[in-house]
Amino acid sequence: LMAKKGSQQPATLRNRKPKDSTPTKTASKPSKKEETATTKGNVFQRFCCYMFEPDDASYLAVFRVMWGLIMMMEMWDHIKHDFGKTINSFYQNPDFTYKYYGLEWCEVPDLATMKIFVVVMFIIATFITVGFMYRLSSILFAIGFIYFFGLEAALYLNHFYLVAVMCVMLCFLPCHVYFSVDALIFPGVASPTVPKWCLWVIKAELWVVYTYAGVAKMNLDWLRSEPLRHWLIKRRNYPLIGWLFQYEPVVYWFSWSGMIYDTIIGTLLVIPQTFYIGLASTMFFHLMNKYIFNIGIFPWLMIASTSLFFEPHWPRRFIHNLKESHKRHPSKFTDYPTSSWSKTKIRKLKFKEKLMLFICFCFLAQQILTPVRHYMYPGNVFWNEHGHRYSWRMKLRDKQCDGELYTYIPKNQEWFEFPLESILTPRQYQKFTSRPEFIAQSVKLANDRIYSKLNSTAEMYVYAACRVNYREAAMLTNPRINLAERDVWDWPYDWMTEMPDLTEAQRAELPWNFEWNFNWLLKPWQSNVPILKKEQDENIAIMNALTSSWAPDFREWIIQEKFNGDVTLADSKHRHHVNTDKKEKSRQQALNGLLIFR
Repeated sequence: LMAKKGSQQPATLRNRKPKDSTPTKTASKPSKKEETATTKGNVFQRFCCYMFEPDDASYLAVFRVMWGLIMMMEMWDHIKHDFGKTINSFYQNPDFTYKYYGLEWCEVPDLATMKIFVVVMFIIATFITVGFMYRLSSILFAIGFIYFFGLEAALYLNHFYLVAVMCVMLCFLPCHVYFSVDALIFPGVASPTVPKWCLWVIKAELWVVYTYAGVAKMNLDWLRSEPLRHWLIKRRNYPLIGWLFQYEPVVYWFSWSGMIYDTIIGTLLVIPQTFYIGLASTMFFHLMNKYIFNIGIFPWLMIASTSLFFEPHWPRRFIHNLKESHKRHPSKFTDYPTSSWSKTKIRKLKFKEKLMLFICFCFLAQQILTPVRHYMYPGNVFWNEHGHRYSWRMKLRDKQCDGELYTYIPKNQEWFEFPLESILTPRQYQKFTSRPEFIAQSVKLANDRIYSKLNSTAEMYVYAACRVNYREAAMLTNPRINLAERDVWDWPYDWMTEMPDLTEAQRAELPWNFEWNFNWLLKPWQSNVPILKKEQDENIAIMNALTSSWAPDFREWIIQEKFNGDVTLADSKHRHHVNTDKKEKSRQQALNGLLIFR
């Protein structure tokens, strides 16, 4: 709309030469050989050329505005309340944060610098929204957000990873050629059309996100409605619908409908005949997610992305119909001319076009292959976390864990429980007990602290136990392996145990083991609250019994392994460095976030 009048015409019309007033000979009809050379070719060649046919650019402009507003909202959440969210996220323990592989360079700056950084990110998001210096703004925001994302791996969320992915995508998409400040002040930028590859790549990425999220839910735990059953019962006091969450038919409806939705919604949105079914389902699904789980900006981001499945000209058509609605004889909307698949002419692509297609291919290949990499690792991804990240495995597992770190120093033969409460916050402690990668990083931190004080390395032995998706509790680590000798990034970890199988009672929760007589339709539904409360109490007792055995077990092992059975010598070398009250407080804070009934 801000483009100059001359640039509002389609590219095919702008490039048309004016008619000469002098008579000219009628153009001769192209020969059959020439026609064949321009209209026929293999499917791959036609597809490559088709990707550079023009599409209406207005859809990208609207998406840019919605995207920019959502990013502004996210940055504003960090600014308001005197940067409270920023401080809570990164400054509870600024000397140590968990790292992502490849992003170890991301270090938390001092608070004053961080405040300036967040404000600058908000300003850049504003520039993206209005389309001012769009290319530079997109690149700077992408770098800034990836840095922000990499500051604390314990805060990983799939929707933050999606934001990082889309930030990179926007660096390549020409979202500023229409309805932007750039198009207003730089006429050479303005264009009413963009190549088709822009829309195809975005749609393909969204299809991958949705479909992989659905496929990941096809596991035994999700099919028996875990961990959703326990998450919903926590919200049983919500207004309007909370009372329903205590009934098993409702729990199974949420679980199975969510799996089916994620699996098929990308396809429903792509097919014109099912688009409006997909649109209605998407609005209901994401608004319900926002209400029940309040998962940040993710619902708004996906609702905004759904606009990309409309026809590319929908914003111009909407405005046109709005303007013409009050007229007695409204004019008909006309789209910019574009070639259909069958009429796409085969031509030799320029190097720049070939490069762009190659970049798109590599990007989509990475997005398709990365989520399935966990099949290359041994064990279960729910348990060992190998391949969990960057795989659209959204809200699939819940872990109730506990752990302790025991140390033996060969130099002076001292042994003790390492005071984790002195180096980790309660949130970091909770992640330490459940994420093997964070166990390895915490061990390295503890070993570095000991080396800085004693100028000597130590042996580190981790006792960690978990209950994943409310299965039976079991040891997560092998406490006989010295983790100080293991590299932090040496995947897969050989000190991990195997995930426990489902019990017979848990297998009975799978739908194919039900008695399909539909008696539950006739009988009053019974609340699952008493059953889940009893189960929680029993498992807390089991976990407490397990953790209380660790100190005697390590003492017995260290006496035999390091002191040849000399109990007196071993006990004389035992040291106590743990602040028991602080440790218990840290443990309880970590546990309270996982309790259903308090």
